[in-house]
Amino acid sequence: MMFWGAFRGGKIEPGFFLKLEKGQKINSGVYRDQVLLGPLKTFIDESRSATLDPIVMEDNAPVHKGACNEPRKMLN
Repeated sequence: MMFWGAFRGGKIEPGFFLKLEKGQKINSGVYRDQVLLGPLKTFIDESRSATLDPIVMEDNAPVHKGACNEPRKMLN
């Protein structure tokens, strides 16, 4: 089970648990599709429109380091 959330200044993004099919495991593709290309991209786009320079911080969870995840390239 993986929970995702984001915050900046005075704004907190609603968090959620990643959706998985029965027996499915969280991998970098799931993380990319459900977080990086969805709510995190939207959150960063909103931050930029508020003239903020967003910083993405992640822990060392394997899904954050997967080959299909290049967050800085995907979110720029």
